[in-house]
Parts: sequence; structure tokens; C-alpha cells
Amino acid sequence: MTIANMKPEEKSLYDLRFQTFLFKIVDVAKYSPREKYLYPIMNGVPFRDLEVALDMAVQERAKRKANDNKE
Repeated sequence: MTIANMKPEEKSLYDLRFQTFLFKIVDVAKYSPREKYLYPIMNGVPFRDLEVALDMAVQERAKRKANDNKE
């Protein structure tokens, strides 16, 4: 399976995973003290990799939008 050729049920699973991720990150962000719960997660490699991946997605979209405006 490639991302571009996903079936509707596969997209639904990805959407569910994403919603679950969002709920968890929001919940953990509310825990106190943040130094104990949130910051150690943010200091880890997976979180930093996610930050980079999100930055790349934002940059890719900005490029695509800029190209769309040229046409």
C-alpha cells in the first residue's frame, strides 16, 4: 500500500489513529507538572522527529500553494 493509493477503510484507520494521537497529546499536555510528564516526551527523539516531519509538511504545502498561485 502507498499513501496515494489508500482504500477508504485504510484512510478511516489513519484518521482514527490521528484523532487518538491528538486526544492523547492534548491530555498529556494538561498533566501537572509538565516537567514530569510532557517535557521528557518532548526531549525524546520521536518527538523531535515528529517536529521535523511536521515542519517538512508545512514547507511542502507552502511550496505547492506558491506554485498553484503562479498558474
